[in-house]
Amino acid sequence: MATTINNNLLAGLRQKVIDMADHARYREGGAWRTSPIESKTIKSNGAIQIDFYVQKISGYSVAEKFQIRDANGNVLVERDDTVTFTQFVDEILYRFKLSVTAAENNE
Repeated sequence: MATTINNNLLAGLRQKVIDMADHARYREGGAWRTSPIESKTIKSNGAIQIDFYVQKISGYSVAEKFQIRDANGNVLVERDDTVTFTQFVDEILYRFKLSVTAAENNE
């Protein structure tokens, strides 16, 4: 028996992700840094986009392990990634793009 996911349910789930996303964290020089979320939007194609700035701390040139967290500090989404700063770049805009879609059930 096939189950159909209503577009209203998908829209609600996307909005719930947007509402829950409170701040970002990333690891730099072995220490966790917190960054406020710069923007969070639902794109016309349904993708969720969450942007925040990653700032270079004096003496460190690599940021890694990026997270979006809720207000209680729970990790909502995490990505292992490495961003290397140059001598001319002190800040980058980091972006998470998430997709909330209905999957086909082939059972």
